[in-house]
Amino acid sequence: MKYNRIVFIWILLPILMFLPVYILTAEDQSREIVCIDLKGVPLCGASSFLQEGEDWGKYHMKNLFDGTKDTAWVEGAKEDGIGEEVWFEIEPGLKELILVNGYAKNQTLFLRNNRVKKLDLRVWVGVQEPGKITEIGPVFKVIPVDKAWSFELKDSAEPQSLPIKMNWDLVDEKLETLSNSVNAVDRACYFLFLTLREVFRGTHYRDTCIAELSWKLGPDHEGPSGIGKLDIRGDWVVEKGSPWESIQIEWLPPTYQQWSSFLHGQLFDAGTWHLGKGVFSIWSNAKNGDEFVFTRARKERGKLILEEQDGTIHIWQK
Repeated sequence: MKYNRIVFIWILLPILMFLPVYILTAEDQSREIVCIDLKGVPLCGASSFLQEGEDWGKYHMKNLFDGTKDTAWVEGAKEDGIGEEVWFEIEPGLKELILVNGYAKNQTLFLRNNRVKKLDLRVWVGVQEPGKITEIGPVFKVIPVDKAWSFELKDSAEPQSLPIKMNWDLVDEKLETLSNSVNAVDRACYFLFLTLREVFRGTHYRDTCIAELSWKLGPDHEGPSGIGKLDIRGDWVVEKGSPWESIQIEWLPPTYQQWSSFLHGQLFDAGTWHLGKGVFSIWSNAKNGDEFVFTRARKERGKLILEEQDGTIHIWQK
């Protein structure tokens, strides 16, 4: 018996020695990231981007969201950029990331530069505390939600779909934990991080490129024509349809969804809104309880064009 106890202790001792290190590592994964906050672009940032001369935006991460494969984010690290990251704001219900690999403007540029062969995806949650901002943009404290997923990409300039299977209840739990760990929160966000792990080597250059990123939402989270919360959030000038001059759509994850409208420079109405299952609805807190239910929508050159069930058209301009 005594011999068995000694053997057990010797087996257990290495585990006990390393266990505290593991716990500390798991708990202390928070970091700070800086994002750019530009009109028409989701909050985004990167560990680096290539800069040539005075045209700082030529290979900037904002190019990932400009709707054309003629531009690209190009990492700015040495050699192949293995380990470089790009991050951007996402929304609940994200089920599919769509990626255009390489510098896809034409076949010559595609082959001359590196393309991504393997990358990791990971969901993080972040909060911006009051006053946390730089000349570049807001600073977020972020923590990871779960483990990263690894994907092997095709060496092709055609769009590729990467499935995202996420427990969004877990995401919101992590966001609540993070929010409770700071004194105050100005903004809370969900982020997706892409980390470069392996590349297809270019014939002339070792710069690794991604041309375009977009995504699709699950049916419970998408509005008419697939629009999402990030599409409708913000300040809008009313051009047609709505009985206001402007409207402000607010969203503070996970649950705060309020709107306010203004007429002649004064608050006119306010209420709540909901988006999902192909419908975008807003309800008034006023006594008459007005409700607008939009079943069709489209984005067009900075405008959000909405259609009610009775065919009434609303046009809002950013």
